Parts: sequence; C-alpha cells; structure tokens
Amino acid sequence: MQETGKDYKKLLTEAIKKQIIILGPDITLAKARGIKKISVADDGTVTEISGDGEEIIAELVAKFRELSPISTKKTMGYLN
Repeated sequence: MQETGKDYKKLLTEAIKKQIIILGPDITLAKARGIKKISVADDGTVTEISGDGEEIIAELVAKFRELSPISTKKTMGYLN
C-alpha cells in the first residue's frame, strides 16, 4: 500500500476513535461502517480503504455532522 493510503487510514482511525469517546461505539461504528469504501474494526481502527481517501474523509465528516445535535445533547446533557 502506498504511504498516502496509510496516512488516510491513520487519519480516519483517529477521527473514528475520537467519535467513539463522544458518541459511544454503537453509533460511531454504525456510521463509519455505512461507508462502503472502508472496513472498520470493533475498536475503530480502519483496516482497509479503497478509493479516494479525500472523498472518504469528506463522507465520514458528513456522517458525523448529521449527528451533531446528538453529540451536543450528550456533551451538554449534564446542564439539564
């Protein structure tokens, strides 16, 4: 695999693992696994990537943006 592919896997893995901390593993892994061009292990590690890394990152970001009201509620829930 090219070095660039490894970089994208690392970046995607970091993003997914950070979201696991915020949203929990169930929601995060479901969203990440909804992207057909990547394979994600149970711990959030991206094990395989096929296609344009930039497009995959954009798709992942879009999926997590859909959840922003949920994450805001979760992180701010202690104020209610």
